[in-house]
Amino acid sequence: KEKEEAKKKIDEEKEKAKDAIKNASDLDDINNKKDSGLGNLDKEQGKAEESNNNVLDVEKDKAKEVIENTIEKAKENIDALENLSQEEKEEEKAKLDQEKDKAFASIDAGKNVDEVTNEQDRAEDRIAEQEKSSDERDAQKLSDAKDNAKDELEKAKQEAYAEAIVKTLNAIQPGLIEALNAKSNTELMNGIGQAV
Repeated sequence: KEKEEAKKKIDEEKEKAKDAIKNASDLDDINNKKDSGLGNLDKEQGKAEESNNNVLDVEKDKAKEVIENTIEKAKENIDALENLSQEEKEEEKAKLDQEKDKAFASIDAGKNVDEVTNEQDRAEDRIAEQEKSSDERDAQKLSDAKDNAKDELEKAKQEAYAEAIVKTLNAIQPGLIEALNAKSNTELMNGIGQAV
């Protein structure tokens, strides 16, 4: 809208200069009106450029604010993850800060509103990907913890079985040895008796 208004004012100044030159009475008057018209055109052109720069600066500030808010929301979501340690959460949030710095630099380098808007969109996509990565890390940690707990339970069960078997064997071992000895003695005596 501001761009259209600036263009309209430049066109108006251009027409005024043309009309003034048409109505000029002599060569000096033509040169004076031409110079005056060019000066007015330059002045309007400067206003238009300043207006474009102001619009671009406003768009850059808006884009940065959106990125900042998106980052803060993502950090809140990371803080709410139940399976990551505080240190792991800080690592994830540091990655978001890197994305913010990258986005701000690209936004500042934008030469027009479209470039700024495109970089804002790309930054929001990267932030969403980083947030998804944090969620996946949290889910993987939970899955690993479940697997480890199952493994520990299985190991404890096997150890308990082994201990029970050892206790049982220890309990029956004296009687078993005695029975084997008695059987061996009986066979030995029977064997001797048959030989005689």
